[in-house]
Amino acid sequence: MQNNMLEYAVALSLVSAPSQNNIWENCREYPPSAVYNDFLPTESRQCQGHIAQVYNGSPLQVSSSILKACQRGGFGIVTFWDKQYPSLLREISRPPLVLYYRGADVAALNGNTIAMVGTRKSDARSSSVAVKLASELATSGFIVVSGMAVGIDRQAHCGALDSGGATIGVLAHGIDKRYPYSNRDLYDRISESDHSLLLSEYPPGINAVNWTFARRNRIISGMSMGTVIIKAAQKSGALITARYACEQNREVFVCPGMAFDEEYEGCIRLIQTGATPVFDTSDIIDGLPGSWMREQNHSGNRIEKHITHENTGVATPKEIDGIPGQMVTILRKGDMEIDELVRQLQLSSAEVNEAIVMLELSSIIRREGNMIGIL
Repeated sequence: MQNNMLEYAVALSLVSAPSQNNIWENCREYPPSAVYNDFLPTESRQCQGHIAQVYNGSPLQVSSSILKACQRGGFGIVTFWDKQYPSLLREISRPPLVLYYRGADVAALNGNTIAMVGTRKSDARSSSVAVKLASELATSGFIVVSGMAVGIDRQAHCGALDSGGATIGVLAHGIDKRYPYSNRDLYDRISESDHSLLLSEYPPGINAVNWTFARRNRIISGMSMGTVIIKAAQKSGALITARYACEQNREVFVCPGMAFDEEYEGCIRLIQTGATPVFDTSDIIDGLPGSWMREQNHSGNRIEKHITHENTGVATPKEIDGIPGQMVTILRKGDMEIDELVRQLQLSSAEVNEAIVMLELSSIIRREGNMIGIL
């Protein structure tokens, strides 16, 4: 992409309230410069709060600063308009307009990708399962995608790397951040690999907050042919990834785990609602539709016909009642400061903050400083 178009693409990824400005609809039809200049309202030409905390200026000014930072740091950029952009990710609702990467050639983004996620509280058994599946999938030609967290994510990445295969680590923060600290070795190992890469929708300098982890999960499932859940309790963040996979019409595979073990309760619920149980790597490979099936809309036995937000422990806005429901109704009108929300609801700060935390964990709202809004 030409530098001018790249600058506009990055600027579009930074603007505030993109969902309220038909950004994605226009991006599928027009180049980034036209979307920015012809369709983006003047009042929306300001950066999102978490970006503005690090970079000052208009989206175009900040875009220029980000491009320079990427050049200094050796980070690559692929945009929604580039042919290298992950074709599967392009299909999802509201895909990231810009992806920053570090590591191998960006062609890896369009390989045969499989997501593998699970609890941060992995034990010896679940860790060995993650390593085994990741290793065997990698040696079978698949690229293992995970979220660079401790626990199952780490074991999945390491299993792929140790077998000589490829992995993609999707970050919930700026592409330059080594987080969590205990995974800094894994960050370096992936970024120095000839076959693997790190990926983020956030530019250098941006820290993770609660809602960026949930947003990251849509990328993990969205760029993958299927998602494997290794170990997950009923309220595990891995179930958010499973929910996204269902919404994106992707396959969901689950390791059953131990009966009556609460740490596997989320896995059992997924299987009860139609996910494919995994007893061997072949269960995953055999359960994936071929590219010719995808092109002909042959979806196979997909879980989204059976699974609901209630099953994954995450409610849609229309299902929310009580204080969280009132909050969502107000926020549908636009982003709002927490203090103003307290005044409108005529409730105590403690009651409002409790509802905010619940909605954040359910990936329904985002918080940027004292501002909150619908995701």
